[in-house]
Amino acid sequence: MQGRRAIEHRNRLVGLLFLLLAGLVVVSLLTYSANDYPNSSREAENALNAGGRAGAILSSVLFLAFGYWAYGIPVMLILSGWNRLRNHHALLLILSLMTGAVTVVSGTTASSLIEAFSLEQRFLFGGVVGIRLAQLTTAYVGPALALPLSAAVLCLFLLVGLILRRRMMAHRTSTRPLTTPIMEEEG
Repeated sequence: MQGRRAIEHRNRLVGLLFLLLAGLVVVSLLTYSANDYPNSSREAENALNAGGRAGAILSSVLFLAFGYWAYGIPVMLILSGWNRLRNHHALLLILSLMTGAVTVVSGTTASSLIEAFSLEQRFLFGGVVGIRLAQLTTAYVGPALALPLSAAVLCLFLLVGLILRRRMMAHRTSTRPLTTPIMEEEG
């Protein structure tokens, strides 16, 4: 019984850490400034970002890599933190992270394939990852299929992730006893 409580406390601590990290990422992304270090000659100590130097670097890297889809990263962290706080099965944590990662990557790709946007706008939406994956997808399946395929992967993986999550949650509640007996320690 003590081992189970220790695991639950550890999970809650990890959940809080995930949520705190998500908060840092959100604040950093929301207060991003192109005039901050490392994008400009401004000294790191004078960062405009509410996360300070770390926030300026973090937001710069995330926006460079994923564009606006960088906002999916804190969503992944929040779902992971909630998973740990609620002591859900570890498979749900893995499923949340995988669903989030595929959502961000396929979203960056799809955003970078929208021809109505200029190349600069595509970069803002998809970042380096989106631009590169859009190029690779177009090279392998052709320009006519690249966007529908990327959008289909995005929708399919979100749908599969939601279905699997719902099934796992239904299984968890159906196998858990309604009340947990309290065991008194002897001695």
